[in-house]
Amino acid sequence: MQHLSQDQLLAIAQPIPMWRDDKLERWASLIEASSNRIFLFHGLEYQSQYDLDRLAHPGSAFALAAGDPVLKEAGLNTDTVGAAMRFFELSKDDIHAFSCYCGGNISNATMAARIRGLKSSQPTTILNRLFGWLRR
Repeated sequence: MQHLSQDQLLAIAQPIPMWRDDKLERWASLIEASSNRIFLFHGLEYQSQYDLDRLAHPGSAFALAAGDPVLKEAGLNTDTVGAAMRFFELSKDDIHAFSCYCGGNISNATMAARIRGLKSSQPTTILNRLFGWLRR
């Protein structure tokens, strides 16, 4: 039996891959557990992809996700909206649904529930998502 130091173990360790639903669940849990009110953007659905790739705020859900060591290890390397869209496989409609101020303020619990509603085990059409959110 060979004994390795912690540094040696870290050097050879392989991260466990996270599926999309795992990433979304982790993110929703971080938001739910946060004692800070999460910053909401305005008009995300009208932003170009170029702008979304540069758009960030230190109090946003995207910054919270980027600061998490588990999601960072899984490949989330910046706190921009565009990077999160690619990492979590989200559309503009998806990010608008939980991180846009258009509908007014929402609680962290509501934001987390909306993110969980994006998981693949949930209805996948926009209309079904809308009805799912309205039932909450």
